[in-house]
Amino acid sequence: MDAKLISNVRRMVMMLVVMFVAGMALNVLGGADSDVAGFKKVAVIAVGLIHVIVGIGLVLVSIQLFRASAKINDSYIKAKLKYGMYDIMFAFGFGILTVAVTKLTDLFSFLMALSFLAGFITYGSLYLKLGTKEPN
Repeated sequence: MDAKLISNVRRMVMMLVVMFVAGMALNVLGGADSDVAGFKKVAVIAVGLIHVIVGIGLVLVSIQLFRASAKINDSYIKAKLKYGMYDIMFAFGFGILTVAVTKLTDLFSFLMALSFLAGFITYGSLYLKLGTKEPN
């Protein structure tokens, strides 16, 4: 299997772990809409920026992986990369809606979390499968 593909899928899994930790930190800190001041406000802004930047990175890398799947002959890997990209796109879209729409914030946050979880399972299972293949 292509070492670059395995490396990029591993990068996705690691970015998803960072995204999870940043999202949990935002929940613990109260999020951007809470009334916080001082250091806590700076922490919310910093963690929020990390969350957004990693989210953009996830979208870009998922597109890159999907485009690279055109050269792969394995239909299982192609499907995982396609559905992983869909999961990330949905999570990113629901994340935008969570921040942009004042009503239904909890629903969009829940859908974002489900999409994130689906992406983590998709890329994680692909990484586990690729890690067990013999290198070509």
